[in-house]
Amino acid sequence: MVCAQCHVTYYLDPKTAEVKIPWSQEPNINAVENYFSASLFREWTHTMTEADLVKLRHQDYEFFLGSNHFEAGVTCVD
Repeated sequence: MVCAQCHVTYYLDPKTAEVKIPWSQEPNINAVENYFSASLFREWTHTMTEADLVKLRHQDYEFFLGSNHFEAGVTCVD
């Protein structure tokens, strides 16, 4: 959990500048994707495709959960 304090997906609320974690009960990359798919929050527009996108920051923790390393009990300090 020490690593997850920083290496976790987050964004800044454009109105309050508050740090937001885009998952609630289940920290995994699918929950992050579902959160942003359901919300209207977008940070930038791709210049070629003109797709509205968000910038994932430090999504290491969400990708780690459920991985082979996680299942084997390997942690960041290993």
